[in-house]
Amino acid sequence: MQLKEFLCCCSLLCISLSANATKNHMVVTFKEGGHYDFLLEEKPTITFDDDHLIVNENASTTYELDNVDGWYFCDEYSTTTTAEASKIRIICTNESEIAIEQAGENTTVHLTNAYGKSIASTKTGASGTATISLPVSKGVYILNIGNQSFKLIRK
Repeated sequence: MQLKEFLCCCSLLCISLSANATKNHMVVTFKEGGHYDFLLEEKPTITFDDDHLIVNENASTTYELDNVDGWYFCDEYSTTTTAEASKIRIICTNESEIAIEQAGENTTVHLTNAYGKSIASTKTGASGTATISLPVSKGVYILNIGNQSFKLIRK
């Protein structure tokens, strides 16, 4: 259950980005290639129950986690794929690591705790991807990817 709680907190707090553009949409993508868009002004809530991702406590927007590829926040929803739209994606691959995709080549990825102490740092490769280890300790962490910052909470 810790992974689900971490993913939920991470996702909900990603809307507090320090990026220049305001994020207006949350997009849930599926492994078979589909996607679903939610307007942030409608304040969607993400919760987890057993093996399901639930948006807005609604049965019609409840998805099996095994079928969910990921979700991301963007300023404009488009029918182009995530790769074409060049949106940074943060994916929790397991309880101890996250993957960053589509961040651009040689982008600095830095994880600090709430006190500013460096936890981990790396740069993305030519494909714009990187992985970074998550701390085991509970707490608030800041993930900086280029000029964007994400607040992560480990419960």
